[in-house]
Amino acid sequence: MRRALLTLALCLLGRASLAQDASGEARRHFEVGLALVDRHAWDSALVEFLRSAELQPTANALKNAAVCRRELGRFDEAIDTYNELVAKFRDELTQEQRRAIDADVARIEPFTGLMMVKSGLPGATIVVDDRVRGITPIERPMRLTVGTRAVRVEHTGRAPYETKVLVTHGDVQTVEAILPIISRVGTLRVDADRKEPYEVLIDGAVVGQTPWTGTLATATHTVALHNTRGDLGSEPRTIEVQTDQTSELTIPVHRLSGLLRVEPTPNQASVFIDGQPVAQGSWGGLVLVGKHVVHVESPWFESETETVRVTNMGIQAVRPILSPIPRAYIDVSAGVVPLLDPGVRGGIGACNSVCVGYTVGLRAGYIIKPRLSIELGLGLWSLPYEATTTISGVFEGANVQAPYGEVADTMLYTFGPSLRYQIGDRWPLTLRLFAGAANGTTDNTTGGRFVAPDGYSYAIGNRSSATTFWTPAIQPEIRFGRRFARAIVVDVGTSVLLYVTPSVPAEQSTNLNVLQIPARPSLDGGVRYAIPFNVAIRVEL
Repeated sequence: MRRALLTLALCLLGRASLAQDASGEARRHFEVGLALVDRHAWDSALVEFLRSAELQPTANALKNAAVCRRELGRFDEAIDTYNELVAKFRDELTQEQRRAIDADVARIEPFTGLMMVKSGLPGATIVVDDRVRGITPIERPMRLTVGTRAVRVEHTGRAPYETKVLVTHGDVQTVEAILPIISRVGTLRVDADRKEPYEVLIDGAVVGQTPWTGTLATATHTVALHNTRGDLGSEPRTIEVQTDQTSELTIPVHRLSGLLRVEPTPNQASVFIDGQPVAQGSWGGLVLVGKHVVHVESPWFESETETVRVTNMGIQAVRPILSPIPRAYIDVSAGVVPLLDPGVRGGIGACNSVCVGYTVGLRAGYIIKPRLSIELGLGLWSLPYEATTTISGVFEGANVQAPYGEVADTMLYTFGPSLRYQIGDRWPLTLRLFAGAANGTTDNTTGGRFVAPDGYSYAIGNRSSATTFWTPAIQPEIRFGRRFARAIVVDVGTSVLLYVTPSVPAEQSTNLNVLQIPARPSLDGGVRYAIPFNVAIRVEL
């Protein structure tokens, strides 16, 4: 009997000692939270007050947690915490304290709205801004802070439903979540390198505790662990789930004593920590003390990467503002055309005088998807042909020589759409394909002059004509450039303009006394080419 009484006394003393230890630890966390409040480190203070309330629930710890959430702008969570405070400590709160709580709830309630999630699938998890808010079916609307909220509804074996909801005060937003059956799934097993259980987060949503096994869609998923106290866990890491295969992941657990928060603009940007995707929008959590690389990206915005040093002295906040990528631009180009086929077969031979043309162009473009643009452009092409020779003969009994020339200049006006594809940004490589129409005019002129023995000058064979035509035109192009400012790019490159000319026969040669005058140049019908070398400036708007 004495031994039994002694054993009972020791057990009671042990329980009292454990309770005293828990009370002392709760008090320590509470005092650290008060010190952090003095520094306005609301995020860190919230962790300490929640830990204090977990060890020993008190009205003061919950009240201070509600104030921290209010100061962080998490008004819906603040109201929930106030409601929990009143429910648990109704008898301990004085009338003055109740009035103060009601007044604070009334002040922040206009900053909240209601959202109802409906789904025909029971047991689906509702995640709002990476926080689990309930399991379907839910009976009443959930209260959320006003603004754009990221909603995700997920269930094992189903494709998750994701959407953005604009929550406003005074309205109830309704979300109809449809989760189709996934035909390609795999199995994932997650465990920690320690024996105690840890919450498992898959793609930001809590799915259970370690050791955890579940079915996921075939894809790359983000996995993280943390305990309920929030000071032990792992940073997010990715794993690829294969179809009809089981993937296993054992994650080392560390003491995460650094607080990091990323608040990107725009708020739907993807956030990566040390190369691992962690959130779509704002993210905050515990990380290892030390340097971390924060990368933020969003479609149609310039991505940003920043290295931050996180300490255990307070929260490290990163607020990157991404610059929008200009989607409209103007492209102005000019160049020489040293290689061309004018389609002229002159009576005195090939081009031997003026054989180099020029081109100028103007395009307006719009980026329809990353790297791909559609454009509308105008072009002017001057494609010359000039040949000269000397005609010898006898005029009125004297030998004479007559300089004689042929000119057949073609002027083209091209217009129409083009597609442009760009590789790279700082040193862009541009591929373009133009397909449109061209209006062309070829001016033909022939003639010469000689001086007779009597001293008079005679003109011979002076003829001129103009041929106008319409033709389809195709121009593949390649350019290489350099970005000199955020909105200015200078390119150099070459292209090939292909077009079609009509056929015009040459006039027959004639004799003047004994001077043989060559035929006027002919135009050979068919496909012609012009190869320019261009310099261009692109200004993004």
